[in-house]
Amino acid sequence: MAARVDRKLLRILDANLNRAREGLRVCEDVVRLGFNDPVLTARLKRLRHGVAAAARRLPVAWRTLLEARGVERDVGRRGGHLTSQRRGTVRSLFIVNAQRAKEALRVLEEGSRLIAPAVGRSFAQLRFRLYAIEATFARHR
Repeated sequence: MAARVDRKLLRILDANLNRAREGLRVCEDVVRLGFNDPVLTARLKRLRHGVAAAARRLPVAWRTLLEARGVERDVGRRGGHLTSQRRGTVRSLFIVNAQRAKEALRVLEEGSRLIAPAVGRSFAQLRFRLYAIEATFARHR
């Protein structure tokens, strides 16, 4: 474990680990339950598990990330995003959440490089895997 990691970075990593896993879970459920696609379901599940595996390789304990969370002082918490966005279709639900997960993976890639460059590269690889899944989904009927 690293001696000391900046609490600001811990909050950034924690938020984006959650964002990536949540976005991937929505995408997984869309292809599983909405499109009955076992291949994309399995790929998204492996990708989501890959995020968790990369997170475990960070030189920071899960508890430390949790302690840095600070939801009550999050200045973006009351942004109204939960009620202001209409998704329209199940397909758009996938697209929005894939974008959310890609952005989170990019932040994880950049943030992880500050404390564990190899883990940063893992998040980059996961992001590119999601690009490929997204392209496959775009061809879905």
